[in-house]
Amino acid sequence: LCLIELGFLASYWATGNFTYERNVETVSRLSENYLADISAREAANIEATLSSVEGLSKVFAAETGEALKQPATPSPAEQARHRLAKDGVFYTTRGGVNESASFYSGYRPVGPEQIDKVWRTARLDHTMRHLKAASPLVQQVYVNTWDSYNRIYPYFDVRKQYAPGMNIPSYNFYYEADAQHNPRRNVVWTDAYVDPAGSGWMVSAIAPVYAQDKLEAVDA
Repeated sequence: LCLIELGFLASYWATGNFTYERNVETVSRLSENYLADISAREAANIEATLSSVEGLSKVFAAETGEALKQPATPSPAEQARHRLAKDGVFYTTRGGVNESASFYSGYRPVGPEQIDKVWRTARLDHTMRHLKAASPLVQQVYVNTWDSYNRIYPYFDVRKQYAPGMNIPSYNFYYEADAQHNPRRNVVWTDAYVDPAGSGWMVSAIAPVYAQDKLEAVDA
């Protein structure tokens, strides 16, 4: 009887151990497949979300290119909210919820040609407002030019935030889209950087704006 009992116990132990190992193997396989499926779906969602932001950058770059080609038609109200300071900075002194901020840093001399560019880009304000509202991921919309002009939405006091003489093309949110770093002229994502506009750490989807073979601006 003892031998029979030992035989039953050995059989029970072997069967239980076999079943346990098979269950663990099955659960592990199902878990791995489940996690792989979740990861694939999340990656697809992230890619779709980022692609939508890239699409907005492409639209804005196209709009900026068109604006720079058009004659300047600034309203009296738009002209009135700009000022040329003694240190060479040309900037907005005020702005509402539907207006962007404007800042020519003075790194290059600001003359009639530069001021005309400000008036040309003023027509972009409504586009910038709509792009900002199009996605919760969009913190701000801006255009930066080769001669250190920044137009940005939403409005804030650029005179308090920006330093005079900023060399905007020296920042990664400009040069990572230039011909050297982005010869295919695609939308590219920057590395993380501390936003000079005061929004903390951020990344930007930036798009170059060319006039023939000259890089005129970088949009985000």
